[in-house]
Amino acid sequence: MNVARLRRYLLPPVLGFSYIFAFRGFLAYLPPYLRDGGMSEAAIGVLVAVFRIAPVLVVIPFGMLGDRFEPRRLVTLGLVLFTLGLFASAKVGSFVLLLILFLLVGVAGSLFMVNNRAAYYKTLGDSTRATKLGWYQGVTGLGFGIGPLLAAWVIQGRWLESPMYVGVAFIVPFVFLSLLGERVPGARISLPEYAGDLRRPGVLVLALVVLLFSFHFGVEASCFTLFLQDVLRQDTGQIGLTYLYISLVLAPVMIATGVLSDRIHRPFALGFVALLCSGIGNTAMPWIGSLGWLLAARFLHVAGDGAFMVFQSVTIANLFHRRRLGGNLGLFATIGSVGSFAGAFASGFIPGNADPFFVAGVLAFVGIAVFATFGKALWEVPPEGADA
Repeated sequence: MNVARLRRYLLPPVLGFSYIFAFRGFLAYLPPYLRDGGMSEAAIGVLVAVFRIAPVLVVIPFGMLGDRFEPRRLVTLGLVLFTLGLFASAKVGSFVLLLILFLLVGVAGSLFMVNNRAAYYKTLGDSTRATKLGWYQGVTGLGFGIGPLLAAWVIQGRWLESPMYVGVAFIVPFVFLSLLGERVPGARISLPEYAGDLRRPGVLVLALVVLLFSFHFGVEASCFTLFLQDVLRQDTGQIGLTYLYISLVLAPVMIATGVLSDRIHRPFALGFVALLCSGIGNTAMPWIGSLGWLLAARFLHVAGDGAFMVFQSVTIANLFHRRRLGGNLGLFATIGSVGSFAGAFASGFIPGNADPFFVAGVLAFVGIAVFATFGKALWEVPPEGADA
């Protein structure tokens, strides 16, 4: 593979991994860190939710900027601001200052993620699109486990005690790597063109399903580490290993889903089974009391998560003209962030660390009903992106 293809097909997934690697490494240990500092469960839920609500404010215009200008510059800027925000947050202790700085971190992460994805999506070509998207999602997904595992080692070794400093240390090398990104020219696009995209059949159905599905991401961010501590009595190192085990299922499922989607064109079956597995894995959480049963439930859940995220990526790439993918990726990132914010915020007020997962599972089943009843247009309307 030549250098140009490496930059096109390897660098964006690696950068996506780097962000999840640093963000999840930091976020996995933020709730116990804040609790040890004396913050209430409600305050922790609000602070974690800020990372999800920040994209709602900015990610659509950020995506449009990536359509209008070169996204690679915005990718680097997002990583720089993310690093500075985390570094500053390690030096403050008040709820209000953390709220402001976490808002900056969330905005910066949104700037990076939507433009990194847009740059990749716009260079997919017309062949093996699902395989390439599965590869992107799979490489990125490894960060969900490797980040918390290495963060656990750093915190246990007392090299860095603040999870914010851990996130900074993890992301800095990739800031420089982002400077090597491929140039993807922008284009002049009018707002009515984006508005027209919303009228494409199935778009609003997909938006509602993504909203319901994304609720559980906020629940996981707020509750999963505390569940491992309080219910399974895991220490920091064991928590890191648990995250790793889960990501080692997530990444292969994503890659395999992309390959199978190119070979077996059954989008309804893929979306339906993915949502079902995700929902079952979450609704089982209140009855779990051992590591074995936890891993069984989470493996089923993340298999569903991985398959659905690839289904969502492939559907978006096909639905919209590639010139407008930045804005439309921003739209669905916003919808996902609203759902995730709701999950994180609600977790601070739902008793315990398991019941919020049950609520998230029930919402996934509602999403299945919406998908099965109204989602027909998603796989029957001729795609626009594939032949753009």
